[in-house]
Amino acid sequence: MARRLFDQESNRLFYGEQLMPEPGYSLDFAVGMTYSLDLNAFLGIPISLGMLDDLESAGAKNPFYLLESIRKSGDHIAVFCNAGSIHTPKKSEPVHILLEQSIFQVALGPKTNFHPKVWVIRYRNSDGDTYIRVVVLSRNITFDRCFDIAASLTGEVGGRAREANRPLSDLLRFVSGFADGDPVKRKLIRSVADDVLKVREFAPMECFDSVEFLPVGIPGYKKIAEPELSGARSLVLVSPFLSDGVVKALTVSAKQTALITRKTSITPTALSSFQDVFVTKELVLDNELLEEGESEETPQRDIHAKIFFEERDDGKYLYLGSLNASANAFYHNVEFMLKLRYRPYYASFTSVLGDLVPEEQSPFERIETMDELPEAAEQEDPADLQDVVYAVKQAEVTANGELYTVHISCGALESRCEIALFGASSVYRNLAKEVVFEKVSLTALSEFYIVRRGNVSTIIKIPTVGIPAEERDNAIYSTIIGDRHGFFRYVSFLLSDNYAETSLEEQMLGMESANEASASAAVAGVYEQLLRTAAENPERLAAVENVMSRLNPKIVDERFRVLISTCRSAAKQVKRK
Repeated sequence: MARRLFDQESNRLFYGEQLMPEPGYSLDFAVGMTYSLDLNAFLGIPISLGMLDDLESAGAKNPFYLLESIRKSGDHIAVFCNAGSIHTPKKSEPVHILLEQSIFQVALGPKTNFHPKVWVIRYRNSDGDTYIRVVVLSRNITFDRCFDIAASLTGEVGGRAREANRPLSDLLRFVSGFADGDPVKRKLIRSVADDVLKVREFAPMECFDSVEFLPVGIPGYKKIAEPELSGARSLVLVSPFLSDGVVKALTVSAKQTALITRKTSITPTALSSFQDVFVTKELVLDNELLEEGESEETPQRDIHAKIFFEERDDGKYLYLGSLNASANAFYHNVEFMLKLRYRPYYASFTSVLGDLVPEEQSPFERIETMDELPEAAEQEDPADLQDVVYAVKQAEVTANGELYTVHISCGALESRCEIALFGASSVYRNLAKEVVFEKVSLTALSEFYIVRRGNVSTIIKIPTVGIPAEERDNAIYSTIIGDRHGFFRYVSFLLSDNYAETSLEEQMLGMESANEASASAAVAGVYEQLLRTAAENPERLAAVENVMSRLNPKIVDERFRVLISTCRSAAKQVKRK
């Protein structure tokens, strides 16, 4: 029998570790898909992908660290999320605007959601060897604490197309169509799709003998969920959301059935369709089992994983990914699942259920009657703003001296709604046919806009004509770096061998910069560091020059420009020798 796969203590996975490259390889390009997106959670992705050293959360709040994270990763990442499902942060930061180039929203229609949770990542080494990693999850790119599931597969890119990989390649080509505003990234995504098709084999864990990719809801794969998942003799279902019709279709032929779900999702039909029904225990929901470092304000933990274990006439199968046992998921949304077939004798209904719901220290409890369940609480839902997502047509920016005017065009709405510029989120206007924001600063311009109705708000990305994107990004860099002392601190950060250590050092530099003697000593240290880098790691000078090109010329004095030019020339001479 296989080792336990679902033990929530001994077999816990960490999101970031699933994205890290193998030794000797580095990120070439990553495509992520998620339903909802938290901008602050997204800032941690470059660390996971190996583009920056790991850093404790306190240091990661360093604005220079975040700025460098975005600078290094922007050309290498594309993330697709459901239109209208970007979380509104408590505080909008300038660095969030710099994420625009990596985030694309997928608008499929008012009643259809883009719901996959998957990463497809291409890594390369210095010899040109390439491999693809596919990470299939039930977790969004957020700080959610709910119980989730993930699996990763890797495979080397070969020379021939393999039809078994085509469904995943087709999903990548489908999402590339929503990057039409960025032809460079659209081309890169399609090149990843081509390489996925040529992967020799995505080898699963030893307990499985085959793997299939199952996109749901894209052209060529419409409404395949019910015929794929119906007809099991035994079924263990883990799904946070349910629909009675889907539940009936899944259980009609099953002799053994078990369900793990949320208390608020159980209906009389669900309760009568399964022999055993489990829900999350109250002490877990109430945060009575907080882990180290978590506070009482930590979000509640519930079930969010989507798992189908089925015993069928031709074998035993495990499906995992984004698909809920709901009508929206089965018949309307775009979803993605991984289908794994067990080797003989590696799993059974009893062993899988016992793994998910252990006798000791289980986070779940059995429910037998509807009387044991609370009434479902009415929750605020960003879906209440879906009409806005499709009503807002476009925006246009016009210059007015050093300031700008933003014009927004909107169609008919179901009810009153407000809109704000993401970079100036304290000023809201009623969303109407024409909305105008005047006297907008360059650093406040963005394709991100906040819309709200009552207490519900979300971020939408509106195609906006006229934003001087390069000038805007450079102005944000200049604003964050601040002045000459800030620039030297950032250069020290760029040239460091250890971002974590230098993050703390540059914070000290920042505190000491008011002291002229300390500041002068710090500048001298940066000069020394720059000369050493020119001799030992001259390729890092390019990063410094890249940042220099982005900044207000007043921030970088002429002496530094002469020095960096001299270092570059010296490095070229050394290379020729």
